[in-house]
Amino acid sequence: WIERLAVIRTAMRANQELLSIALAHTEVQITNSIQGSREFLSESIARLVEARRPYPPVLRRRVFCIIRASILAIYREKALGEGAAAGQRRETVTEATQALQNLFWVPIESILTAEYPIRQGLTAQPADTPLMRDEAFQEGLHELSEAAIHALGAIAALNVLCGRTTWEEVEAEAARPYGTVLFWSCANSLYRGLALRFLSVVVMNLQQHGYTAHTQVLSSLLKVWVLAMLDPTQTKAQAQVTLALVKLEATAKYLDCPREAHGLVDALKRDSDGCMRAQWVASCLSRAAKDSRLGALIHTWPVEVTTYFQARMKEMQQISREECVAWRARFCNAVAACLTCDPGMLQLLNRPVRVQAGTMLSAFLRLLIAQVVEHVLHGVQRGPLLDLESDEFILELGAARQALRGSPVKHLGEVLWILAVMRSWNEKDPVVTQELHLLCTALVETLPGESGFESAAGMAQLELFADGLLSSGSRAGGQGLGHYVLGTYCRRWLMRSSYRNSSCPRQAISALRLLRCLLAPEGGRSDALLRTYLPQVLLPFIHVLQPESEPASPAAAAELFRFVPVMLAAMPALPTCARAKAVTQACIDFNRALLLASHPVEQEEFLNAVAVLLDFLCCAAACSIVCQVDGGESPAGVLGSLRNRDDYTGFADFTASRTWLFRLLGRPFPSMPVEQQYQKSALALASHMPSGYPSAGDGATAALHFLAALGSISEAGKAWVLQVLAPIFQLLDARGSQHIGLSAKYQVMVRTMGLGSEWELSPQVPASPAPPLKALRSDAGRASPSAEGEQSGSREVREFAGLQGLAGREVAVVAQI
Repeated sequence: WIERLAVIRTAMRANQELLSIALAHTEVQITNSIQGSREFLSESIARLVEARRPYPPVLRRRVFCIIRASILAIYREKALGEGAAAGQRRETVTEATQALQNLFWVPIESILTAEYPIRQGLTAQPADTPLMRDEAFQEGLHELSEAAIHALGAIAALNVLCGRTTWEEVEAEAARPYGTVLFWSCANSLYRGLALRFLSVVVMNLQQHGYTAHTQVLSSLLKVWVLAMLDPTQTKAQAQVTLALVKLEATAKYLDCPREAHGLVDALKRDSDGCMRAQWVASCLSRAAKDSRLGALIHTWPVEVTTYFQARMKEMQQISREECVAWRARFCNAVAACLTCDPGMLQLLNRPVRVQAGTMLSAFLRLLIAQVVEHVLHGVQRGPLLDLESDEFILELGAARQALRGSPVKHLGEVLWILAVMRSWNEKDPVVTQELHLLCTALVETLPGESGFESAAGMAQLELFADGLLSSGSRAGGQGLGHYVLGTYCRRWLMRSSYRNSSCPRQAISALRLLRCLLAPEGGRSDALLRTYLPQVLLPFIHVLQPESEPASPAAAAELFRFVPVMLAAMPALPTCARAKAVTQACIDFNRALLLASHPVEQEEFLNAVAVLLDFLCCAAACSIVCQVDGGESPAGVLGSLRNRDDYTGFADFTASRTWLFRLLGRPFPSMPVEQQYQKSALALASHMPSGYPSAGDGATAALHFLAALGSISEAGKAWVLQVLAPIFQLLDARGSQHIGLSAKYQVMVRTMGLGSEWELSPQVPASPAPPLKALRSDAGRASPSAEGEQSGSREVREFAGLQGLAGREVAVVAQI
């Protein structure tokens, strides 16, 4: 039987060779002319490519060659046009086209079904036949599938050109079994790649034979290309569909990418961060939006892109978290580029998507803001809280800045500018109020807000927020948003600093750090910006130190004393002491509304308001120091002693300061719209809020730090300090031995300000022993104040002395004290 089996195999090989030769002759015959060769397109030949039949790959390839030759012959017959035999040619073309569709489509489709079984239906299972278990067949299945895709694509294109099939039917065939509506969001990467390759082949064949796409087809093709460019797993298919569309005349003018295959593939490989793809997508959307034919057809793109993004995020999360984060950043690059690629893009996208679904602009904006907030809440690695003055914090801050530049948060500037433009169109736009509330609360209220300490990632986050507010105000149409944020959200955080809710003092501390970041860049130090932004928070500063009902938060008060010198140093000049009391002589309109206008406050009005605030702050600093050193003294007693001095020219009255500051600046922004947003989202960020009250710190040290910094700014600052220095000097001169650390810092301040020996403390007898080195190195920022005034650590002394510009020898002497 072995010999017989060998004979049978030899005969089978001979038959296969004969059949292969016959098929080759058939191909030649059809290539010469389709007329008279129609009978070769028979069911017998079609069976040779069917997946369930055990024919060798060489015969299947021969059949694919016959199909290709038949299609080319049909195109040649169609190109001959009218003539003597025109009717016969049309009949031949029709019969051949029908034969390809009716006889060959299903057998070729069976090859794709073998590799892509879900095309039969969502519940379909892979075929379990002897052939499907054949290893040789499985090894060549992918190659056969590619040949099948090209054959089916060529047949589909022929049917479209002959008018037998519409483009919608071709697209539905590519989207099996989900349908065109659900395919791009439901299909996995394998089936999306198949659909893109099939459509690319169809377009290639259409382009070669002069197909003219009407508007509906054009919109569909461009949408498919946009989704392909955003796909995280389809680099090869991206190249194929792009090459097909850039060669089609109708779509080429919308695509701004390389036309040659090598250049396109190289560009896609180099585009690791997705920025180049983002620019291509943005350019396509911009050109389509400007086209009057397409403008009404692309309005659903943002909704489809959003659905597509959500589906791809779930897919990428199953692969790895790192790849998911990287792709989300690339996707946000594309969305941000779409919104900002053209100066008039916002107006073009401000079109309704559908009833009660907003506009294209709002859909894209919501998608981008959602990813910014998602990264802030879950993607940022906060890290430990670090001393803001330490070298470790500076090093970590650089790494945190770099990390945010590679995340969706880097688009914060563009987002804030778009919100500002939309707010200029309609101040009551619900999209603006909701999305701005989401951004402000996520960026500020979730930070730890610890006095003197912050995570590097949190500070980098505040810097980006501040830069975004400044940059949006400097761009066309973006003025007013920073002014509004400070007048509503920042004001609210500061005014609520004394509330019993433990997150309120932390929010006030974070708000003060945001203000510090606003003043840090060079753009934030211009006089016009200072007179625009700072008036919004001057009155809330008073509420931080002197709330109307509950006791002030020591941590928020200490942070305010650290911030105010930064604010004053940014001003071109400080107001004089006499200006504070002079405002009571001026005629002030009770119906002022200087805070509601987005333009800068007049210079005189601004200096008057700062003078009232400075008088209040100096008095509050003196009360803080005196009341901590002398536990029996009250703020009212300190203020009374100041008012009794002949050389004092201020109010020395907290209520009067608050009243006159309100009269100078007028009413603030209405708080109701912001409060309504807080009511709607009361539980949205509850799990991300910091818990527990922040560490109180040393209030007297922070107050003395403020006075020292104020006196070092200018002669006008020194005059403000001298207004309130007498009660501090008298108390420390009498009880300095009980407060060695505070007395040492006072001495440094007096000497660096050059106040003279009459302000220096007398020698303390008996001298107190020097504290141990461990105490000097303790964490001053977290030390709670005591009635005895314990030393606050060498870091505070170094910081204080450095602020005054002392030489190294003087710093060392102070540290030894």
